[in-house]
Amino acid sequence: MKLREIAECIEKSFPKFFAMDRDNVGLIVGDENKDVNKILVCCDVDEYVAKEAADKGVDMIISHHPLMFFAIKHLNEDNPEQRALRILIKNDICLYTAHTNLDVGSGGINDYMAELLGLTDTEIIEYVCEYEGKKHGYGRFSVLKDETTLKDMLDRCKRIFNLDGCRYVGELDDKIRTVAINTGGGAGIMDLCFDLKADLFITGDVKYNPARDAYERGMDIIDIAHYDTEKITMDFFVKFFENKMPELQIIKSKANKRIYKIYA
Repeated sequence: MKLREIAECIEKSFPKFFAMDRDNVGLIVGDENKDVNKILVCCDVDEYVAKEAADKGVDMIISHHPLMFFAIKHLNEDNPEQRALRILIKNDICLYTAHTNLDVGSGGINDYMAELLGLTDTEIIEYVCEYEGKKHGYGRFSVLKDETTLKDMLDRCKRIFNLDGCRYVGELDDKIRTVAINTGGGAGIMDLCFDLKADLFITGDVKYNPARDAYERGMDIIDIAHYDTEKITMDFFVKFFENKMPELQIIKSKANKRIYKIYA
């Protein structure tokens, strides 16, 4: 199968124009006419993932986070990103990225996170556009069928995302009925979560001042970290290609790891 066919399949559901203007999505390294049989999927591409891809003889990497997010003027061995790129080029491994277009798209990573958490009848928190009769945007909001507690939601997050622990704002016995989520670093939509009167916001990378604002305004937060909200892209793409292109061999990266750890 040609790489361009795989790209077209992804972009039919998650067009590149969904992405933020400053984002770097689509084919980043390689030839769209390359024949592809084996794909490695990951959240981040670093030199460890690039070496893993070379060792496993894959033709293509599909990542969530892009390389070359900022301009690169040299391609040598001076820093980890350049070393990763050189490994890909030396081994003729193509790199394709679906980032904020996957976050925004209906049926994308935010909807997948909501599904994993058992959230139903969700609505978009920050509307971006309408495309082919569907609305697309950041974050998802849901009213739970049955009221629960913050402790229950923390236990749910630990189990689903395979966490040793996570930061939270609130009290364990707080009652939770309305839940907002956003993959990655979602603090930018926090004001919209206040407007929706969310009892709980689940996301990553919440800084101190927004967290204190949430505390003072009565909205609980579960911060399960940026990577842990988005490592699910690997399972997402396995399922995506099982349905769309089952003839492809899809491998989940084992070298792409959480960099933050919990010391208990």
